[in-house]
Amino acid sequence: MMRSISILSFFPLFVAGQDITGAWTGHLRAQGSDLAFEIVISRQGGALTGYSLMTFSLNGKDNVGVKAIKLKNQNKGVFLEDQELVYSDYSTPPKRVKLVANLVLGKDAKSLSLKGNFSTRNLDYRTSDNLNYTGTVELVRASEGEETKLLQILGKLGLAHNLSFVLSSRGSPIADNDLSANRDSAVLLAKKNTGSIIHSRVDSNVNPGENLTIGANPTGLTFPSVNMDSIHNEQVLIASRERKTSVVKSVIFHGDSLVLRLYDNGEVDGDSVSVVMNGKVIISRQGLTTRAIRYVIHITAETGDSLLLTLIAENLGSIPPNTGLLIVDDGEQSQEIRFTGDMQTSSAVLFKRQHIHTN
Repeated sequence: MMRSISILSFFPLFVAGQDITGAWTGHLRAQGSDLAFEIVISRQGGALTGYSLMTFSLNGKDNVGVKAIKLKNQNKGVFLEDQELVYSDYSTPPKRVKLVANLVLGKDAKSLSLKGNFSTRNLDYRTSDNLNYTGTVELVRASEGEETKLLQILGKLGLAHNLSFVLSSRGSPIADNDLSANRDSAVLLAKKNTGSIIHSRVDSNVNPGENLTIGANPTGLTFPSVNMDSIHNEQVLIASRERKTSVVKSVIFHGDSLVLRLYDNGEVDGDSVSVVMNGKVIISRQGLTTRAIRYVIHITAETGDSLLLTLIAENLGSIPPNTGLLIVDDGEQSQEIRFTGDMQTSSAVLFKRQHIHTN
């Protein structure tokens, strides 16, 4: 009995002194179905931060999403809460669902583990979709130097080099290769810039009422697919009306089209934006990185010769405020426009077309 008490009293001391930074792989389990799940844990000063990766199957295709996460030390482990989506190759518009988990640290002969319970909550209160689930989490620590799927994606996004365990590693850096993305999906990054427009959404190939299946088990956890595009666009338009708008640049152009390219301005920290043109959402929930988000505006009778482009901050990233770089090319000249935004103020650019009269 005394020996058991001694072992139990030692366990919190082991956890408190254990370095849990690094990559962790495993799964979420709910209603008999497993969902591939990974996290990386980094330390900045005294705080723990990181990213999570979740994979689900839709119509036989794996869909991957990466989110920033917050972590808090607990007596025997950590409390995890996910934040903004920073990358996805989803076949349908993303749903706004928050995941929280309480994870307990354990150790066996081979590796460390993080196990516990999770729950999800639907953040889109105007929908009746049941996206609230509970289940369990099981993760094991990846071996040193192992390039997990999440680390590979973070490397390609330019986010891996800031992780504390990567900075302290003596191994070779993660290669910054092009992302292999489904060209028909709404994605943050394109594999190659082919000159085609990267839209913020595509038409869903899921019929109304069709179930979205999580995991490989077709009888496992399901929830109805919902096209969140119109709901989110409505939220963006409300934000564009309610937030103060500051016109940071007026641009005169002559051509019949404008090519927009959006980047993060400086350090990539998870900023994402939506863009409204004359009261219409043209770019929706796009993460800003070192790779261009490209959009072409064709000037027609419908658009008119005066365009007000408003850049709506979707979040503040890890380094507030939301900042970005907009490069505009009208076929004759290219201009760089830096913008900032937060939850109260948006930047805007006014474009005016000037016709060239010939004798």
